[in-house]
Amino acid sequence: MVSTGGNPNGLAFDPDNQLLYITDNNSNGLYRYSIATSLHTLIGTISGGFTSVEGLGYDAVTATLFGLADDQDRIIKLNTTTAAGTALPNGLVAGIWRGLDFDPGTGLLFATRVNAGGILTSIDPLTGIGTDLGPITGSGTFTFIQGLAGQSFTPVPEPSTMVLTASGVALLGLGHWRRRRGAGQSACN
Repeated sequence: MVSTGGNPNGLAFDPDNQLLYITDNNSNGLYRYSIATSLHTLIGTISGGFTSVEGLGYDAVTATLFGLADDQDRIIKLNTTTAAGTALPNGLVAGIWRGLDFDPGTGLLFATRVNAGGILTSIDPLTGIGTDLGPITGSGTFTFIQGLAGQSFTPVPEPSTMVLTASGVALLGLGHWRRRRGAGQSACN
């Protein structure tokens, strides 16, 4: 069990080192939790003027820990040795931001803005520019999503897209077959 300052809000997983990173809003601390040893360590107080880090996302390819600084409406990079925060160049739309995660399939960050009706936003991790994707719906609308987690947010193609793709491949194959068949007949004549 991890005991922090009492209000852990961000959680991200480093698969290469089997570590969890945790932010705590009461202490504004960044913690490291080793899955192998079940021990946690305070890395430090998040610096750079950033408070209320509501979500974390980890890019395993670049070993970059991202944080969602809700009070400043910004995505920040967090140093995993010192807890120093550095803002990405652009801020997000003003709002109440919560969950954050990194999608290795697209190379994008995803976050939720809860005061706007549960809006899912994709964020470029180089620029900090967010693009609203819309409310998270299904069998109802989720309006106050506190966290995100996943290995990939890449959308599954619609059946109609798959049919069009298969039709295109079939037409290419038919054209190739006809060219080969035509070349074979002229060689026989």
